[in-house]
Amino acid sequence: MPSRCDLLGNNHAPVRTNKSGTLRQTRLIIIETPSLHTMLPEERFNLVAGLESRHKFIRNAVAIHLGEDIDDDSENDGSPLNWKIHLSPEGAERTLFNQHLHFTDARSFSIAPSSKITLGDLHDELRLPPELQLRVIDFCSDDRMTLLQLMQTSSFLRAEASKIFFSDPHTYYSVDASWLLTGGQPGHIDYSMSFLRLVQNIEIDYGVDADSIISPRAGDWWFPQVRDAAAERLWKVMKEKFPNVKRVVLYQTSARHSMYHRPAQHSRHQENISPWLRRLLESCPPGIDAAVFIAVAHGSPVFRRGRIRANNSPMHIERALYRISNKGEMKKVAPRRPYRTVLIPMRVFSGPVGHFEKVKYLDGRIECQRRGLGLTMIEAIDQYDFAHNDFFGPSSCPMRYCNERFTQSGQWALHAALEHVNDLIPGRQFEGWPPELRQKLASRNVELLQMKQRNDFSLKRIQQEWDEATEDERMKIKKAWMEQLGTDPNWDTGVPAAESPLWRRFESWMRERMRAREASEVLRRDTGECAPTCPCRRETAWKRFKGWMQSWWTRN
Repeated sequence: MPSRCDLLGNNHAPVRTNKSGTLRQTRLIIIETPSLHTMLPEERFNLVAGLESRHKFIRNAVAIHLGEDIDDDSENDGSPLNWKIHLSPEGAERTLFNQHLHFTDARSFSIAPSSKITLGDLHDELRLPPELQLRVIDFCSDDRMTLLQLMQTSSFLRAEASKIFFSDPHTYYSVDASWLLTGGQPGHIDYSMSFLRLVQNIEIDYGVDADSIISPRAGDWWFPQVRDAAAERLWKVMKEKFPNVKRVVLYQTSARHSMYHRPAQHSRHQENISPWLRRLLESCPPGIDAAVFIAVAHGSPVFRRGRIRANNSPMHIERALYRISNKGEMKKVAPRRPYRTVLIPMRVFSGPVGHFEKVKYLDGRIECQRRGLGLTMIEAIDQYDFAHNDFFGPSSCPMRYCNERFTQSGQWALHAALEHVNDLIPGRQFEGWPPELRQKLASRNVELLQMKQRNDFSLKRIQQEWDEATEDERMKIKKAWMEQLGTDPNWDTGVPAAESPLWRRFESWMRERMRAREASEVLRRDTGECAPTCPCRRETAWKRFKGWMQSWWTRN
């Protein structure tokens, strides 16, 4: 993946003066600007030090990397941090639905005031004429929690509040392109299917796996032919699952090198759009506003330090939102995404199938929060540096294979935001942090570890039930799975229950774990070690865990 240092340039928009007379950065224009790799370390720092609020610059740098809209007006110095940020495996920030309801800002941990609304509280309002009830709902258009509660009162308020809630042009809901291309069967996702029918704005995560369906590969190169049937199937399934959809953004989840799609007959903007993405846009049904958000890497990639990075300045990433103009040409309309991406609420996990799938779902959510912790850590250390006007960042980058060194406050935060936003995890590299920050970090990390341990324990219980079961008991477990897969439409995968990938994945996972356990038991018998259920082993494991926790709190 190309270096994130190529995302920023030194070509900035003018600054403005706020009410207190201080200078604030209002906009960062990054497309086609010189790379920071061409600047000396002192020049990079001076670029940041010229702003009164470095913390805002760091947050905007990360937002630009994620392709999101930056914060223009909010005062971020000293603002509370959100320690529950979710980052996808590709590094895109996602907002949980409950955070979307409660938080006034996706990155801020401030909770919007809202109280529970019941039918009794709305007794007088429900007696008003319909036009006045609509007027009352209009006053609540900015309060998402109130709108959601109004949707649970009466049929009239539900319909009207739902229109306002889901028509917010700054909120899009994430869905996977591969799921749509493979038929959109409910058994393959963890979404609430009833929620999909209400959504109006969709962001379709388009990854490399979707490329192979739209345009099959031959070796390391894609065929120029595009499967029109696959493109039409995506829109057809989307209309079936999202009947109220009005706006769609195809979000390219990873940067593609420009050499993969540079047809000479196209204009400069069209060079950045792959033929299959352009075909998807052209086949969009009428009545839907479709766009594509792409990330294209320009230049010659150089393999260095275990990943593809830029060699000085040749490589840089261009991110932009494109639409098809009335003339049929691709038009760049924005350099970033002017909306927030929200995760669709999870489904109801019921029965033996749901019990196993919920464990997998929660494991993915915990991992996303661990990735997001790195982003919060960058913001926390930079905010602390700015508030105390001192340097508490590391003198050298703590990340492996990185030899950058720093002498002034803010340098490491800028470097980490550009280079390591997806790589930071709690560990020894943060021993030099101020005590209060280390305490917050340790508390959040322990919370995530406890969540993962509880989830792993649930998975181990399922595994233990399978290991200790007899052949007849395992047949009963399989029968329960087959009954649910064959009768429950929420777990339909489009194939017979016996051939369901859900059951095959469960059975394969259980057999692999059982074989691993049997192999470890043979090894223990040969070496004379105790069994895992032996009391002495449990006591030793508890002492090790206790010692590890004590050493962690001592370090942090």
